[in-house]
Amino acid sequence: ALPLHEIEAIEIIAGSESVQYGDQAVGGIVHILTRQSDKEQIILACQTGSYHQYQCYVMLQRQLKLLNVNLTATKSHTDNYRDHNAYQQNRLSGQVYYPYARGSIQLDLTAADEDMQYPGALTAAQARQNRQQASNTTDFFDNKNGVFQLKHQHSHLVVIPI
Repeated sequence: ALPLHEIEAIEIIAGSESVQYGDQAVGGIVHILTRQSDKEQIILACQTGSYHQYQCYVMLQRQLKLLNVNLTATKSHTDNYRDHNAYQQNRLSGQVYYPYARGSIQLDLTAADEDMQYPGALTAAQARQNRQQASNTTDFFDNKNGVFQLKHQHSHLVVIPI
């Protein structure tokens, strides 16, 4: 659920990676690399589409001496094609990165609130009558989650000139 403007590259590593990434990585992994930039910027963008679809985001990137701060807030909504099939997501993500002489410290955070209505399955007769109708008006998905990750990299390598 990363906004496209935050993605630098995507690496697909095929083959078992379960030793390094756990027993669910037997077929491989998808490694998403996010953008690292030292320029300060504010981006506000919105897009719209069919069925009352819109997505807006604001991104703030700021360099404070060595500290690099990136914060993005996104709001998405669509009514979708069928009745009782709306989808909405609010997302806040951020990164604080601090490099130092022999390493770096990075803090990543994401909080998301996602709501989706399920219209239910239609019989062939219902689909012929009106394929946009809902057979269920009470089923829904409501998910709130957050991820907090702190990474520290430090090199103990000491180079002694000869």
